[in-house]
Amino acid sequence: MLEQKKSLTHAAWGQYAEHGEFRRSVEVGEGRIEIDANGNGAAHVYQDRFVAGGSTCIALLPAGVRVSGPLPDARTKPATHTAWAQYYEGGEFREWVEIGTGTIEVDRSGKSAACVFQNRFAAGGSTYICLLPIGVRPPDPPAKPKRPHEEDR
Repeated sequence: MLEQKKSLTHAAWGQYAEHGEFRRSVEVGEGRIEIDANGNGAAHVYQDRFVAGGSTCIALLPAGVRVSGPLPDARTKPATHTAWAQYYEGGEFREWVEIGTGTIEVDRSGKSAACVFQNRFAAGGSTYICLLPIGVRPPDPPAKPKRPHEEDR
């Protein structure tokens, strides 16, 4: 995993739809948003559950904020971030795959929110999404140590 779950300060919300029509927003996990001194942000989303009806939008809002209507559509604003998920094969983390775009916003009071639009899903059952500024890639998975008989001579 890119980093450990620490101080999760936001709730992740998805949308439940039937026949393509919004029905309700539901909490799907938790996460946090980090903003550096230059104002650049990264978001970390840990999904506990997936939403039936194929929700493609995830909103990361401050804990305690309840969502009663549709989530903001991440496609209405220019994307500032790329959404990444971990691809697993045979139970091992192989690589990061790009799964969509998003934005991170900070209001005047310093509260932050993120919105992710997923236009594809990572195979292998990853429930972690990392939202990084466009052009920034997550670090590659650590190299697997070679067995003694595989070492170069």
